Amino acid sequence: MPSQPLATTAVVLDRTSSGDSWLRLACFSREHGNLACLQRISARSAGRVTPVDLFDELQLELETRNQGRTWFVRDAVAITRRPALGRSWDALSFACRFARVLSHNDVPDDSRDPVHALLARALTSWETGVRPDSVYFKTLYLFTRDEGYAVRESWWRRLPDSDREAVDAVLRETPSAQTTSREDTARLIAALESFVRHDTDLRMEE
Repeated sequence: MPSQPLATTAVVLDRTSSGDSWLRLACFSREHGNLACLQRISARSAGRVTPVDLFDELQLELETRNQGRTWFVRDAVAITRRPALGRSWDALSFACRFARVLSHNDVPDDSRDPVHALLARALTSWETGVRPDSVYFKTLYLFTRDEGYAVRESWWRRLPDSDREAVDAVLRETPSAQTTSREDTARLIAALESFVRHDTDLRMEE
């Protein structure tokens, strides 16, 4: 079967070694959604391959021989890099936590543009290192809502009054102005993740 080319921009959601010669990349593209990619990193390609890091936004030249189940990276050029994310373990952890949610779920065509914008805003906030927990809660809440689930009408309404007020505060306030404690935010995150896991069709790691 002849190879099929694809040119796109995408954000790296995950990167793992696949043997000694390849990197396995999970990427999210505004135009094409989730893409499973392999990039050769053999000694022969040293110096000719753009080093790829988590949450880089790349201009990619890809090709596939199996109808898009796996894409091979022919060329990658970094458009945006986010080195500041690595300076805060909490920020990096929460960013990876949401990236796993996104990479495990197929985003419909008409949702990809807003999801890409949501991801970009979240990554920019996580780069500051300020209240990454509240950024994660807000991002997961908005992602779940925008994917069509009744997070407000179902989950939020079942919460005690004090928790409903805390949810609204986290959603309304900027990370630097959060009035909800880290302990309360952690409890709300656990409750929201439980709703996503058990009351929606979205996939989440246990």
